[in-house]
Amino acid sequence: MTRVLVPIIALLLAAPALQLDARQQPNFSGTWKLTKQDPPPRPPRGGGAGEDENRGATRALEVAPVTLKITQNGNDMTFESTMSDGWVRTLQFKLDFSYSVNPLPPGGDGGEPRLNGPTKTRGRWMGNRLFLHQTQGLGQRRDILTINGDVLSIQRDYETPGGAGTTFLTFSRVTS
Repeated sequence: MTRVLVPIIALLLAAPALQLDARQQPNFSGTWKLTKQDPPPRPPRGGGAGEDENRGATRALEVAPVTLKITQNGNDMTFESTMSDGWVRTLQFKLDFSYSVNPLPPGGDGGEPRLNGPTKTRGRWMGNRLFLHQTQGLGQRRDILTINGDVLSIQRDYETPGGAGTTFLTFSRVTS
């Protein structure tokens, strides 16, 4: 009898804490402007076609947007990234860790055929941090989002056929 009661009591005691965790999950909705990238972006490697090279090869999943527009409603999130040349990429995420499939717009692979194909996305919460996962061709990326007032921080881990790395991005809120 004790073996049955102890887990039930533990579950009942943990239930309010689990509900509290769900209420503490932040809403990232708003328009955000990039204020810092660490390490700074690498210069183009040459042999490409100007600014578009920033989205090519190892840069397709690594390049930082200058602005983000995030819409979050329950378990659905829209993540719209605007690059420095005006190119916009919109991704849909389900925050219950189920997959969304986003078509690849023209120019989305930066001329790198190994990054061609639709982008599969999914998201999950760990406390008040939001993990956004993305797979495109042979490349993958994980963004870890945290918020503190009007400052959005993203740790971006990426792996592509041309290399892998981590960059830290800081954004300031422009609008809610």
